[in-house]
Amino acid sequence: MTDPRVITRLTPLFDRINQELQSSLASDVPYIAQVSRYSLLSSGKRIRPVLFILSARLCGYQGVEDVRYSTVFEFLHAASLMHDDVVDESETRRGQIAAHVAYGNKAAILVGDYLLAKAVSQAVSNRNFEFIEVLARTASLLSEGEILQLLHNRDAEITEAEYKRIIYRKTATLIEAACELGAVLAEAPPDRRQALAAFGRKIGLAFQIIDDVLDYTTTETELGKPVGQDLDEGLITLPLILALARSGDEERRRILPLILKERRTLTEFEAVLAFIHAHGGVAEAMADAERSIAEAKAGLMELPERPERQDLLELAEFIVSRRK
Repeated sequence: MTDPRVITRLTPLFDRINQELQSSLASDVPYIAQVSRYSLLSSGKRIRPVLFILSARLCGYQGVEDVRYSTVFEFLHAASLMHDDVVDESETRRGQIAAHVAYGNKAAILVGDYLLAKAVSQAVSNRNFEFIEVLARTASLLSEGEILQLLHNRDAEITEAEYKRIIYRKTATLIEAACELGAVLAEAPPDRRQALAAFGRKIGLAFQIIDDVLDYTTTETELGKPVGQDLDEGLITLPLILALARSGDEERRRILPLILKERRTLTEFEAVLAFIHAHGGVAEAMADAERSIAEAKAGLMELPERPERQDLLELAEFIVSRRK
């Protein structure tokens, strides 16, 4: 898909974030910089750093440190992905070989730890206790999300509520923190901070739901990873949860062996896909994401009418319309 106008309009900001990331990765150990750059500077929209910057500016921030502090969210995100790929044994990430495949599990885990430390170091340099407190809580929630996901691996009985508990922690919490901490940087009043946190939380939930829908509806070229990879990794996500909830006992007994297999043939995957579509799993999951985006946008209208608010509204639309 062609990027919407908001992405084009914000290109200079994306470029500044990439430059800051590049300069932040210098290390006395060249191998660390090499692996970090491989993982961190691959394709990606830098949505979290941009949300942080726009949230700060929407709240009136006029300083010069917003781009520097925005890297905190990319460091933390990249660290969690590197660890996640090792646990899930994912072979690709963003259309390229995953870092643990290219450099080995040990290097990926240790450099992931390094990026986590970089995030903490950058946050501490802010010298704002609230900033550090929110980021620490976010890091804990990210870890909880990965552990909960592991506990529910190949769990065909997982409920929609438990699924959302997981995706809040593994995805939405970091997007929520990016928006909330933009308000913290701007020293905004509590109501604006809460409004931006709610906006981030809702678009974060929608972001992960859309990601899970795309695993059943897009192509490997668009998605940057094999289609159906979530199912191969034992992840029972919302489209499948909804379809299973709407199916009869006999049909469940027929489809469950295909769902719970470690690997499926193309024909078997297509049977699972047909089952999901037949029971409205994709359509209902998309509707859920769209409701979350609509609620996020409605809440944002309580904040001042500024160009940054329009950018945030359009980024919310981008999330629900993306193909990768």
